[in-house]
Amino acid sequence: MGMKVLPWDDSITDAMTKDELDAYVADKKNWDTWGFKQKQNPGYSTTGSWIVGYKYRVHWGQTGLDFEKMDVEMSEEWKPTDGSLYFVHNFTDVRAAIEVKDDKKVLIPNNTIPANKDDYVCGQNLV
Repeated sequence: MGMKVLPWDDSITDAMTKDELDAYVADKKNWDTWGFKQKQNPGYSTTGSWIVGYKYRVHWGQTGLDFEKMDVEMSEEWKPTDGSLYFVHNFTDVRAAIEVKDDKKVLIPNNTIPANKDDYVCGQNLV
């Protein structure tokens, strides 16, 4: 099952009416698909590159299949001055919790994304 990726920056979506936004999401030409790699290293994964400083809407499968876990690893090329990466995903099943952990597996509390982008903390500097 492939991962579907849609550019979702405020500069794209904020100016849209509800009907325009619905049409943007429904148009399959606006989505990219990243294939699932079986028996590769890393094993059983979807791999791709993200451009930092942007917001993406993501889901798996053709119909927005829900997921149990998603790990994102930073490249060795990552620098503390790089921009943030923001994911928006569909919610198709009830979850007891959505947990975000830093690279040290420390839980980051829910509802703690700062309103001001200048206050974001990236990558390994989360704790």
